[in-house]
This record gives sequence, structure tokens and C-alpha cells, in this order.
Amino acid sequence: MATNAPPATNNSPPAPATNTKTTAKPKKKVAGSSVSYAKNVPLLIITGIFLFFVLYYLLKAKKSDEERLKRKIDAEIRKKLYYTDDYY
Repeated sequence: MATNAPPATNNSPPAPATNTKTTAKPKKKVAGSSVSYAKNVPLLIITGIFLFFVLYYLLKAKKSDEERLKRKIDAEIRKKLYYTDDYY
């Protein structure tokens, strides 16, 4: 007696397809993203030094301008007092 029963099924997942033409290279184990940080540290230091000098010279120039303005105002005050009777 022949019955038309379906074939037996196996519940295991199918085997992965293998590609024989290309071989996958094993990935190197590195320290992750810390490698990129290590490469950028010298650039960060150089940028910091550059910004320090730029700010230093800007503040120095501002101080110089303020001192020059102060001397100019003091000279005008002396000139005004010289031509008045209150100057001693």
C-alpha cells in the first residue's frame, strides 16, 4: 500500500553557502577607535599651541591700544589744565 506522504523534514537551518573563489582575510585585532585618537593627538597639541599664541598676541595688542588711548587722554587733560588758571 503506497501512500503519498510528504518527505521527512529536518528543522535544522540550511548550511551556509561557501564561496570558493574568494577567501576572506581574517580581521586584525586592534585597539578599536583609540588608534584614530592616538593619530590625532599631535594635531590637537599643535592646534592648541597655535590658538594659545593667537590669543596671547590679540590680548597683548588690546592692552597696548588701551595704554596708548590712556596716554592720549592724559596728554589732553594736561594740555587743558595748562591753559587754565587752575594749573599749578
